[in-house]
Amino acid sequence: MFALYALNLPLALAFMVPSFWLALQGKPFKVAVVGSALVIGVSAAVAFGQWPQVSEALSLRDKVFEVQLLTLLAVLPAYPIAISIANLARSQAQIAKSNMQFSVTLGNMNQGVSCFDADDRLTVWNEKFAQMFNMKKADLYAGVSFYTLLEIQRESGNFVGVATQLRNSIVDTLQAGKEYVAETVLSDGRIIKSVHSPTPLVGGLRRTKTSRTSGFWKSVWPSNRHMTL
Repeated sequence: MFALYALNLPLALAFMVPSFWLALQGKPFKVAVVGSALVIGVSAAVAFGQWPQVSEALSLRDKVFEVQLLTLLAVLPAYPIAISIANLARSQAQIAKSNMQFSVTLGNMNQGVSCFDADDRLTVWNEKFAQMFNMKKADLYAGVSFYTLLEIQRESGNFVGVATQLRNSIVDTLQAGKEYVAETVLSDGRIIKSVHSPTPLVGGLRRTKTSRTSGFWKSVWPSNRHMTL
């Protein structure tokens, strides 16, 4: 405040510091409380002649009004900022809660699940999926391609065929508005039935396993994708 006084700037500008500090923490209620307290405080200071920066040519009422106005102008911009940050924090908390519930659901499923994006890259999977195809943790990571996983499965004897042909067959069938259904015999004798379905909401593969000797692979792809090789 001394610097503002020396520069002949309104001392009420100093109130922006606590107001914006609270705003950046996403606390609109506290911003409102502090702003109200500051308005009352400066009004009392002017009324008792303790506010150093007032025009002597004004009446007491005008002096109080002037300082109140400057205080409000310094504090009010922080309020919408506090509301925005509070809403953002609330949205992030809801997203985190949803992600946690989704992770718990995936972890507790007795079926393997994996999802790929529109670029055929892995985005979501669970431990059952890795167990289903006897894949190592190092084989599964966000961004690994559908083709890479098929090649890994080929090396372990769990995939026979041409990856690009499989992918093209799936996409051609989905673009015709149909489901692509197939069965795969794994190296340990398990039979995996795969059903590939289009959806406008989720892009990817979803694989599920129902028992040790048989399994079900649900593949979900974006219905609006246009895939070319």
